[in-house]
Amino acid sequence: MNEVKIKKINQVLADFFEKNKDVMRIPALDMMDCFVDAGIFKMDYDRRGLPIRNGKKSH
Repeated sequence: MNEVKIKKINQVLADFFEKNKDVMRIPALDMMDCFVDAGIFKMDYDRRGLPIRNGKKSH
Protein backbone atom coordinates (compact mmCIF):
# COMPACT_ATOMS: atom_id res chain seq x y z
CA MET A 1 0.00 0.00 0.00
CA ASN A 2 1.47 3.37 -0.95
CA GLU A 3 2.06 6.29 1.39
CA VAL A 4 -0.65 8.47 -0.17
CA LYS A 5 -3.29 5.79 0.37
CA ILE A 6 -2.13 5.29 3.97
CA LYS A 7 -2.45 9.03 4.63
CA LYS A 8 -5.97 9.04 3.20
CA ILE A 9 -6.95 6.06 5.35
CA ASN A 10 -5.52 7.77 8.43
CA GLN A 11 -7.51 10.93 7.63
CA VAL A 12 -10.76 9.01 7.19
CA LEU A 13 -10.14 7.28 10.51
CA ALA A 14 -9.26 10.54 12.26
CA ASP A 15 -12.44 12.16 10.93
CA PHE A 16 -14.52 9.17 11.99
CA PHE A 17 -13.16 9.11 15.54
CA GLU A 18 -13.50 12.90 15.84
CA LYS A 19 -17.20 12.59 15.01
CA ASN A 20 -17.71 9.41 17.11
CA LYS A 21 -15.84 10.13 20.34
CA ASP A 22 -17.61 7.32 22.17
CA VAL A 23 -16.17 4.68 19.79
CA MET A 24 -12.78 3.26 20.81
CA ARG A 25 -12.40 0.49 18.20
CA ILE A 26 -14.04 -0.35 14.92
CA PRO A 27 -13.44 -3.31 12.59
CA ALA A 28 -12.09 -2.57 9.11
CA LEU A 29 -15.28 -4.08 7.70
CA ASP A 30 -17.33 -1.34 9.32
CA MET A 31 -15.10 1.37 7.78
CA MET A 32 -15.12 0.06 4.20
CA ASP A 33 -18.01 2.26 3.05
CA CYS A 34 -16.13 5.31 4.35
CA PHE A 35 -12.96 4.25 2.53
CA VAL A 36 -14.91 3.65 -0.70
CA ASP A 37 -16.68 7.03 -0.34
CA ALA A 38 -13.27 8.71 0.12
CA GLY A 39 -12.02 7.10 -3.11
CA ILE A 40 -9.38 4.99 -1.39
CA PHE A 41 -10.85 1.72 -2.63
CA LYS A 42 -13.13 1.25 -5.62
CA MET A 43 -15.62 -1.10 -3.98
CA ASP A 44 -15.86 -3.82 -1.38
CA TYR A 45 -17.47 -6.48 -3.59
CA ASP A 46 -17.27 -9.27 -1.06
CA ARG A 47 -18.61 -6.98 1.71
CA ARG A 48 -16.13 -8.33 4.25
CA GLY A 49 -13.48 -5.59 4.22
CA LEU A 50 -11.04 -7.66 2.20
CA PRO A 51 -9.47 -4.72 0.30
CA ILE A 52 -8.35 -3.02 3.51
CA ARG A 53 -7.15 -6.26 5.04
CA ASN A 54 -5.16 -7.10 1.91
CA GLY A 55 -4.01 -3.54 1.29
CA LYS A 56 -5.13 -3.77 -2.34
CA LYS A 57 -7.73 -2.11 -4.51
CA SER A 58 -10.68 -4.27 -5.41
CA HIS A 59 -11.62 -4.28 -9.09
